Amino acid sequence: MSNAFVAAIPFELLGTIVILPVQINGRALSFELDSGFETNTLDRTQATQLGLQLTDEQVVNAPGGSVEQSKAYEVALSLPGVKIPAQTMTVVPLGQFAPIFGHSVDGILGFDFFNRFVVEIDYEAQYLRLYNPEGYEYSGPGESIPISLGTRQPYLHANIVQLRRGTVRGRFELDTGSMDALCMTSQFVDAHHLIPPDHPLLQLRGISMGGETLARLTRVQALQIGQFRIDWPVTGIVTEDVDRAGQISGEILRRFKVVFDYTRRRVILEKNRHFAEPFDFDRSGTFIISEGPSFKVFKIVQVFQDSPAAEAGLHEGDVIKTIDGKPSVEFILNEIREMFKKGEQRYRLTVQRNHTEIQAEIQPRKLI
Repeated sequence: MSNAFVAAIPFELLGTIVILPVQINGRALSFELDSGFETNTLDRTQATQLGLQLTDEQVVNAPGGSVEQSKAYEVALSLPGVKIPAQTMTVVPLGQFAPIFGHSVDGILGFDFFNRFVVEIDYEAQYLRLYNPEGYEYSGPGESIPISLGTRQPYLHANIVQLRRGTVRGRFELDTGSMDALCMTSQFVDAHHLIPPDHPLLQLRGISMGGETLARLTRVQALQIGQFRIDWPVTGIVTEDVDRAGQISGEILRRFKVVFDYTRRRVILEKNRHFAEPFDFDRSGTFIISEGPSFKVFKIVQVFQDSPAAEAGLHEGDVIKTIDGKPSVEFILNEIREMFKKGEQRYRLTVQRNHTEIQAEIQPRKLI
């Protein structure tokens, strides 16, 4: 073990989202690890319950709209094996993310956390290892990729390989806080003619800090990061007024052990046993969230056109009560999502619509 070693912290993995145990003033909280966030951030409700004094109130622009933001000063954090001295934290409402993850989100560890340590995310072992930047030395088979930190977010250059379009180089943000694989901005796609105008695209609604977002989903032939070629990732196309080609997110990053070394302006990628797994996407034609105190109310919030769910008569707002006769409360959100990515099995669902229970059968099939 390196003499720069600080701590090894087990984490919970929600799909591709890393959730860490954090304490503030003795209260146990759940924080998301998010390299795309520019500050360490605390949920407004939690800040109020902790009795923190909030100042510098303002409304700021955010993806999807705007958000009320304030500051809390002199907030000390602790994680297993490490204490982080008192610091300034951004305070915003984070409750909108919990139904997407199926888990409470009390805060976010962003740039300030990544900038303090060398942060190693071992997705396969589900351990976060922290090192002091001074004295840290990497030894392993991974490749070191240069990054920039211009907006307190990590950026690298990577290539998009697309059928009949050749190879295009772009500047991509590394975002551990997104469950997607890859997204590209519509400006980048249009400038390089990466997607033909008549190419079919799935329309997917999502949630970001400022509210609802919209992405058009497809696949690209490959993403090339250094020596690593990643074939046929599911790719979202988003309209954002940003100076980047797009984002490389959790569904790609989980295929590596990832070392964020901001001091040396590099990220180190070391592929794991998941590297060659195909990129799956929901085959039922639904997007499902979980609500309620224990996140056991599974609601369909989107039904894709011309999909198995649409053909089975499922509607937005339907609540899943049973799957193949098994009560839905015996599942967790990520388990249901993973089931619906598989195309081998037909599923019998009972859903509640208003006060009526409805039976439906879906046969998942590949949609993109």
